[in-house]
Amino acid sequence: METIKSHPHFNGRSLAPTAIVIFLLTVFVLLLGKVGDGHASDNETSQIYIPFVHSNSRLAPVPKLIASIPLEGARCPNDMTYNRFSGLLYIANEESNNVSIIKDQSLIGNVPTGKWPIHVEADPDSDRVYLSQVWDDIKLFKGGEITDSIPGYGEPYTITVNPVNGYTYVTDLHRPINIIRGNEKIMNLFVPDFNGQVIGWQLADDYDQFTGLTYFASWQHEAMTVVDGTKVVAQFSFGGLGASDMVVDSQRGLIVVANNLAFYDSKSPNNLSVVNIGNQDVTSIYSAKYSYRVALDPTTGYVYATNPEDNSVTVLQGTREVATYLSGKKPREVDVDSMTG
Repeated sequence: METIKSHPHFNGRSLAPTAIVIFLLTVFVLLLGKVGDGHASDNETSQIYIPFVHSNSRLAPVPKLIASIPLEGARCPNDMTYNRFSGLLYIANEESNNVSIIKDQSLIGNVPTGKWPIHVEADPDSDRVYLSQVWDDIKLFKGGEITDSIPGYGEPYTITVNPVNGYTYVTDLHRPINIIRGNEKIMNLFVPDFNGQVIGWQLADDYDQFTGLTYFASWQHEAMTVVDGTKVVAQFSFGGLGASDMVVDSQRGLIVVANNLAFYDSKSPNNLSVVNIGNQDVTSIYSAKYSYRVALDPTTGYVYATNPEDNSVTVLQGTREVATYLSGKKPREVDVDSMTG
């Protein structure tokens, strides 16, 4: 940010402090009138997103290895989540058909589940934790116990807990989306066809914390489906193929999608798609053969994407590629400490 310095003299005379204050207040009022309250005017149909003012002075501690926790009886740990109410860490183990539960760096035990537990997600507003199982139903944990079994449709997969509207969405490797409230399944939401194609495999999803809308990107097609509560309200192309992950930057009105099939598709070779929520314009990023996971720093707007085939990580800000850095072999998962950056 540039610093505006007042000149020590004005027309040969000192500028009085009161005059300076009046001048600054006038400029502020004029700017405020130009920006408005952040909403579109009556004759505008698109939403205006005001950039978030942030500081780059956050100090992050040097990462240190605290402990290595052996997961005895667990094979192929695939996903994990932390519930801040119970203080428990849950790890879904695909091949051993169980969930490992950790408390204070110690393994409490493994809870048997159904076949192929694939994703686990904590409710940010309660002690609930949801588990999806590709060849079984959806489990609900409270503490170290399974308290409910919720029927899926065919092959339950990704989980998004939307605290804005109170619904939990579990996608399916078949067509519908399982919609759950608390411990009760509300409905199977069948997604409409898109450009004559039956939409399935919605492996990437996230929600907008401002509007409460939930977005689902199909791995098979270039279709982005928008759900408001229990209804599909829009569909559009996100300009990519093989969506394996996505993040919604609510503050800046953007969605970033990681395209896992970019390397295999000549029509959509971009490994990342940046979608403008207001008008659905797509900016294509070509920084790697394909991308696998993405993570957002909500303060700075930086998005980090892992590129396993290129052994690299791409950093975006808005629709601009900031840099692509070499990493270790096959980077896959990525996350951001939103407090430190």
